[in-house]
Amino acid sequence: MGQRTALDAYRQFFDAFNSRDVTVFSGALNYPHVRISWRRDPVILSNATEHTRNHSWDPIIKTGWDHTEALPPQVFFDSSKQAHISGGWTRFDRDGEVILVNRVVYIVTRVAEGWGIQCRFGMDAGADRAPTRQDDDAVEVVQAYVNALAGKDERRALLYCTDSCYVIGVGSVNRAEAGARPPGFRVENGAIEIVQRGEHAVSIAFKSGDRAGLFYVIHQDGWKIGAMTWA
Repeated sequence: MGQRTALDAYRQFFDAFNSRDVTVFSGALNYPHVRISWRRDPVILSNATEHTRNHSWDPIIKTGWDHTEALPPQVFFDSSKQAHISGGWTRFDRDGEVILVNRVVYIVTRVAEGWGIQCRFGMDAGADRAPTRQDDDAVEVVQAYVNALAGKDERRALLYCTDSCYVIGVGSVNRAEAGARPPGFRVENGAIEIVQRGEHAVSIAFKSGDRAGLFYVIHQDGWKIGAMTWA
């Protein structure tokens, strides 16, 4: 059952995960659901039944995991249908010792059933790294993509995307087979900001007025856009 606010959905995600009840955890998500990572190709789960069938706690239990705590959330975009939250988690063993910390940007959507986590942009384990020159390179890729959209050059826009780039919508996940400008979105006058940074991936926000884009840029023989959402 969906939550009343995007932050409720963020908190419920971790409560449901710690419950070790796969039905409860599947109910904390919106569908189709996808976790985007630089480590592997994404798997799109169409509904709660698919998620329930594919999820298991066994791999992390073997690491000594006892429970997970959410990192403090930062909502950097919020609308009536979609929110973007910079957060993540810390895994603990039963003695309260840290096993692993990971930073994640969550795309939270509101469908008929309520708010839920629809997509996760996963970073690297550990703290947010210090800014480097490679951040500028990742930002340049997003700017080049946006410039191509502004010039209505969809073919050129796709050159900045991976072959398996996905566009996350409210209740949808689709391949980025066309770089079409989102309806009513003026890409010419936007501001770009890095939200989270890792060695292999960077999450970058693009804001234009009351509209926003979010890009997951991965290092794959150079930086390329692995996923995006427009809100």
